[in-house]
Amino acid sequence: MKKASWEIWAKWGKRIVITGIVSLLTLGTMFVAGNTWARHSIEQPLVHSVSALEGVEDAQLKRAGAKLYLEIRLGDVKDFKALYEDVERAIIEKYGDQEVIISIVDDRDSRLAHAYYLAHFYIAESIATGRFSSIPSNMARLSKEMGLDDWQVWIGSNRVYLKMRANGHHLYEVFDRNVAASMRPNSSLDPNVNPN
Repeated sequence: MKKASWEIWAKWGKRIVITGIVSLLTLGTMFVAGNTWARHSIEQPLVHSVSALEGVEDAQLKRAGAKLYLEIRLGDVKDFKALYEDVERAIIEKYGDQEVIISIVDDRDSRLAHAYYLAHFYIAESIATGRFSSIPSNMARLSKEMGLDDWQVWIGSNRVYLKMRANGHHLYEVFDRNVAASMRPNSSLDPNVNPN
């Protein structure tokens, strides 16, 4: 190295290295602070507000790549449609238009899983035809055949909500009234998706 180059390095080199290290530390601190702020000002309040809703046993936010999931474990819910809409409002309040996928976790057993399999045909047909008046009679017959303790179906403007109960177990499902969307790959009818 030439003498002039060495003198420049000796004079400015240490400053450049120190400035680079300080810049990296500052960026790292800003990243950690941003994540901490998001967790405490957005994620925690959402989880707390959803956890406080009647019938919610637990709520957790989970990330999978770029997707954000709100996993909600439900116990006995009186009005599933109202609860689901309350959760959606809480998400919109905290996240605006950012997509947060609601994942309902229930304690279905094999009887409820089979009853759901049969019931989904009635509900899908009603969504496809727009005729919902046959759901009560079909569900009453299914409930009697399967020995269900209770069932309820709510028809909303965008979704159909199903609750079934048997032997202390509960099942909750939401069907999008847009037929194409209700057949999405992450539907609980997908054999590759474990509903529990």
